[in-house]
Amino acid sequence: MSTIREQIITALVVRLGDIKTTAGYATNVGANALRAVDVPAESQLDYVTAWPQPEEAIKKYGKTVCSMPVRVEAAALFGATDPSVVIEQLLGDLIECLTGRQWSLSFSAGATEIVVGQTVTGVGAQGYVAGITLATGTWAGGDAAGTLTLRRQTGSFGAGDLKVAGSKMAETHGTATVQNPTALACGSLADEIAYTAGGPESWPAAGDLVCGVTAAFTIVYKTVIGNPFAQ
Repeated sequence: MSTIREQIITALVVRLGDIKTTAGYATNVGANALRAVDVPAESQLDYVTAWPQPEEAIKKYGKTVCSMPVRVEAAALFGATDPSVVIEQLLGDLIECLTGRQWSLSFSAGATEIVVGQTVTGVGAQGYVAGITLATGTWAGGDAAGTLTLRRQTGSFGAGDLKVAGSKMAETHGTATVQNPTALACGSLADEIAYTAGGPESWPAAGDLVCGVTAAFTIVYKTVIGNPFAQ
């Protein structure tokens, strides 16, 4: 049996594993999502690792309210790209992965394939496509139906056409359902996850091939007083 804290940490590492270009992120550090690993093997580059820190706790409303800081580090080979650009991509990916909301939007009558990385525009809203799940039909047949996973949504979708760069791709008949970032990152066990600090602690020297970044987050959760296994 695992404590609530342990379950949250496990969920957090799983969530960091989503950071891949195939899910619309700028980097692939999620391919090696680790826990409390200081210097991973060269074969594990690119990587991201989470370091749970000592937490603070207070008694409130008959519960133990815990504030757990988590330090997250990410490193990547930068190749011919300016390392400062890669560093900012890494930081952006960490912040969005752990504190960004996601939306699920159903679609139908899909006649032109929607792909990850596109921005879809509908009636009253738009969103960045992070994933596509095809349930029935085919794009070639003009009857593709399924669900889009969106990030960075603005506005609220109404029934109507879904377009990419002005071209109709599919239709939607419902409002996007929002997925809370705390639930996504902490397995619905926490009350809040917040980004508190981040950036590079050092810059690559001449001849270096790897750049990295750190980000700090605070997770607030509750347990039963004297029982860290229950809420």
